[in-house]
Amino acid sequence: MMKRGLVCGLIILALLTASCSNQQSTPTDDVLTPSFSMTALDGSPVSLNQYAGQWAIVNFWATWCVPCVEELPLLLDYAVARDIPLLAVNMRESPADIRAFLSGNRLEQLTVLTAPPNDVLVAYQVIGLPQTLLIDPNGAIAWRAFGPLNDASLDELDTLTGYSPT
Repeated sequence: MMKRGLVCGLIILALLTASCSNQQSTPTDDVLTPSFSMTALDGSPVSLNQYAGQWAIVNFWATWCVPCVEELPLLLDYAVARDIPLLAVNMRESPADIRAFLSGNRLEQLTVLTAPPNDVLVAYQVIGLPQTLLIDPNGAIAWRAFGPLNDASLDELDTLTGYSPT
């Protein structure tokens, strides 16, 4: 059992460190989102279930991933402007490194979750970074992008959420 967990962890680590992914976004078939609870950088518990009944964005990222670093400010601005919760799941970096990164990039208001367990990474099919998911109000994965987001990606999110600038 322990050997199997170690092998799964090593496979995930190898896939994550191989390289940051190329952009590929797809609507999904309303797959129910595996629920998770993690600890936020500030020490508070955060559960995806807290956001039931509303759209939410989950983004897997790391400070060493250049496309992640480039997209986080864009994604945060997008989420804030549309009042959509954004959960930024960091890939097991130290809290000190994460805080320094957030401070240096003026991203202190980002909700960062730390130390995702292996079962969450497997359930969400995290095979590269960055990866972004849009969770619908019913708790289903409505959209997923492997790789950095761009303006077309954000337009897709607007279409799915029904957002229209007034």
